[in-house]
Amino acid sequence: MWCKHTNYEQAARIPVIVRVPASIGGVAGSTTAFVETVDIYPTLSDLAGVEISGTIDGKSFKNVLKDPLASHRAHATHVYPRGGRLGRAIRDARYRMVRWEPGRGDDSVVYELYDYQTDPLETQNVAADQMEIVQRLERVLTDRGPAKPDVRQSKSNDPSKTKQSLDSKNKSAKKSGSSKPAWDRGKGFDRRDADGDGYLTRDEFMTGQPDAEAARPRFDRFDKNGDGKLSKPEFVNLKK
Repeated sequence: MWCKHTNYEQAARIPVIVRVPASIGGVAGSTTAFVETVDIYPTLSDLAGVEISGTIDGKSFKNVLKDPLASHRAHATHVYPRGGRLGRAIRDARYRMVRWEPGRGDDSVVYELYDYQTDPLETQNVAADQMEIVQRLERVLTDRGPAKPDVRQSKSNDPSKTKQSLDSKNKSAKKSGSSKPAWDRGKGFDRRDADGDGYLTRDEFMTGQPDAEAARPRFDRFDKNGDGKLSKPEFVNLKK
């Protein structure tokens, strides 16, 4: 399956390979312990002796690296949308349950349940026949809290106009592929205006130019009235 764009075993189950030196307790072997990708960061921090500040979603599985028979999580969970619904999946040693949230005017919840003991390829949805299993796994999902929104989505829905909008120069910089905000030409003028007379001489204009050879002819081109100096409006409004 392409990438991990499903809530099913063939794509959601991924290999995790960690090499830990024996000098800090690493043991060769494979494990059937459940881990999630959010556990990788706290595990590396734990192995390196680096303290983590703040609250994170993952937890260290260093104990599994020292003993492949050790357990880590009773369940693994993940989230992926489909057809206007948000699908929340939970997998334990035997079952996978997918809970499809209501969406697009449909207020019903749809469940899928697969039994890997009898159906390793997920060909039979047995949710209707195993509602006690569905309810047990759903309680675990509920305890873990609601799925977090996509970061980009949360930004686009930010009601703050300050956070939502960018000035036109910064928009232009982003469209051109630049990650830097547009240069403030007014501040650039003030930095070059050494004597504070409100004009830039040729020498002042050349101050800090990264390409002096290209900058020299621009001075004459931007000096619209030909008086040998640039006013602030001339400098700010000049076009390359």
